[in-house]
Amino acid sequence: MDADEKFRVDVEYRIDRHVRRLGLPTDHAELAKAFYRSYHSSATAYTRPDDIFALGALYLVQKVRNKPTTVTDLVEDTDIAETPVYRVGKEMQRVVADEYGVELQRIDPTAFIERYAAALDVSSETTEKANAILERTESTIQNCASRTKAAASLYLAEQYTETNVQLTEVAAEADVSGQTISRRAREQKAVLSDDFLWGRDEGDDSPE
Repeated sequence: MDADEKFRVDVEYRIDRHVRRLGLPTDHAELAKAFYRSYHSSATAYTRPDDIFALGALYLVQKVRNKPTTVTDLVEDTDIAETPVYRVGKEMQRVVADEYGVELQRIDPTAFIERYAAALDVSSETTEKANAILERTESTIQNCASRTKAAASLYLAEQYTETNVQLTEVAAEADVSGQTISRRAREQKAVLSDDFLWGRDEGDDSPE
């Protein structure tokens, strides 16, 4: 086994370890390994730590499987930096697209709403309102990540329900700046009627 092959084996071993640590399905490990094998070469081996490649491959799997998992989630409770993991995932994405014909799925923002709502212990009323806000405004909020749309929807919803959640809490949970969430929430509010926001109008006031 030459040095490059040994590095590939080390990365695959790290993939298995991170899958166990994160409680991910075992088939995620197999797909991550397949992605890494396509990406691996003598030019890329040893250019970064094996953990970076392992988590980059797992991040790509989460995107392909349409899971609301961020790089922050993957590196939680480790001393691994987020930025190189994200960059490796993006680099692998190009190989996957060319060799596997895999299209990355857009993550449904409602998955993030459910996740944030559970973490922040908000009421079902607020969660339902956030989903309704998202449904009526998603097409008007362009160039915005799914988790940002979800965070803005939840933040706006809590202002019109009895849930007391602070912007800083939503920002921390979503790993999005409070300024960005507030700005996106204002954009959403601008296209919604007061009657809808206060629950007085169940009609469709979404933009034409």
